[in-house]
Amino acid sequence: MTMSTFIRRLSAGVLFAAVSAATLVAQSTQAFVRDPKIPIDAEYTAKIKEYTTQPFFTSPLVDYLPASKTVPTPKAVLGDVAGAPGKLPYAALQQGIFAHPTLAEAFNNLFDRLK
Repeated sequence: MTMSTFIRRLSAGVLFAAVSAATLVAQSTQAFVRDPKIPIDAEYTAKIKEYTTQPFFTSPLVDYLPASKTVPTPKAVLGDVAGAPGKLPYAALQQGIFAHPTLAEAFNNLFDRLK
């Protein structure tokens, strides 16, 4: 490798690193802002905040639930907020399948339980 080839490659690498760093800085400074015209489900959003143990587990993208007249909330389907403490939906199904070494045996035992 000649010296001029080395210098060109080094310059390209430094340029790539500088552009990457500038892109990361620009992305990290852009804050997400929820559209205030979209209504939120206040009760569900309060439960999300109550059940989240540390702020770093959530982000502005998922710390609220938009209200909808046509789409049911997870609370309406599962009985509580998805991920609520002590409430694992379909726990019998999960335990029935993962408690056995073979999938066929797990399904046989599961269907016996459901009868």
